[in-house]
Amino acid sequence: MSNAPRLPLNTLTAFRAVAELENLRAAAEALHLTHSAVSQQIRGLEEQLGFALFDRRGRRVVLNAAGQALLRSVQSALALLEDGVQAAAAAAG
Repeated sequence: MSNAPRLPLNTLTAFRAVAELENLRAAAEALHLTHSAVSQQIRGLEEQLGFALFDRRGRRVVLNAAGQALLRSVQSALALLEDGVQAAAAAAG
């Protein structure tokens, strides 16, 4: 088994939204969560990983190099999961 941290799916979804929108409040609105909830998820993710994923610039958050590397994998992984759900729905229908 890998020593890589287990990352909750909702945290990865929040990370993707923040990364794409570059704004915690906008990501919170898109996810129908509070700003505080999204902020806590990002802070928890960074603490669990042991490094920052974003550079804070006023109200904007911008991915740093580590965040960019993670985003590529997260986007691919979430796309695969979405494809799997659609395939399962088609098989069930």
